[in-house]
Amino acid sequence: VSMLGAYEPEEFLEELKSFYQEKGYEILEADNTAEQVKTADGTDCYLANIKMQEENVFFCIDVLMAPDKNTVVTYAAQCAVETKPRPEIRPITLTTRFERGSEDYMTGSTLVCDDGSELCLKEDGSFIYYQKEGEHDGPYYEGSYEVYYGQDAFDKVSSMEEYGLTNEELEEVLSHNLNGYQLNGPFPGASADEEGYTVCRDTFYALILHNRKQVDGENVAELENDVLYIGYYVQELELFDMVNCNMAAYSVWQRK
Repeated sequence: VSMLGAYEPEEFLEELKSFYQEKGYEILEADNTAEQVKTADGTDCYLANIKMQEENVFFCIDVLMAPDKNTVVTYAAQCAVETKPRPEIRPITLTTRFERGSEDYMTGSTLVCDDGSELCLKEDGSFIYYQKEGEHDGPYYEGSYEVYYGQDAFDKVSSMEEYGLTNEELEEVLSHNLNGYQLNGPFPGASADEEGYTVCRDTFYALILHNRKQVDGENVAELENDVLYIGYYVQELELFDMVNCNMAAYSVWQRK
């Protein structure tokens, strides 16, 4: 398993074939183009096959590339060269199910922010944003919220003209971060060559908080303002790396 990164599927396939050849494998037969397939969980993927040998060992390898998951999985069957019939791996490959970006990890979560605040996103679509974690008698905001992730998040953010973020700009940000994500917010801030965490289209999130009340003891102020947050869910760390688009401020939200 590896990141697809900013490669197009067929570019990755050519790099992989070159890599095997450099390692001393003799490629017997290989696809030059990748076919579009769906895996068992419905993920759109590109699939190609490589048959090769090293000394007296035959390999049949399926290369499964999932751009929306930023993931490549290779499945290999091997046997002695003289073995007949030779093994096929395709029935196994198509049973693949991806865990990355496979569900909504934000809705219904309690998130502890790096400034010590606590955001409780309730299943009924309401939220409470406490100034300090665990101090629920202290100042807080409340209202309703909307969560979008994956392509829906791209579509929603680019449609919110007041923020000036186009789909092209969001795609550029995604492409930069595919090679290894750094915890510095979704916008490029580190070299694309640095190692980092794996993010993908399906782990991109947009959260809209509709602030309606500010409560501080007995003092209650009615509000009518919305805040847009965008960023990535870093599944390895179970946290959201987000930017407040109203204030251009970064924050890290740990799932509680």
